[in-house]
Amino acid sequence: MNPWASCFFINWLLQLLNGGLLEKGKTD
Repeated sequence: MNPWASCFFINWLLQLLNGGLLEKGKTD
C-alpha cells in the first residue's frame, strides 16, 4: 500500500469514528 492510500484510509477511518461518536452524542 502506498503512503497516499494509507493516509486516505486513516483519514476515512477517523471520519467514520468521529461520525459515529457524534451520532451517539446526539442520541444522548
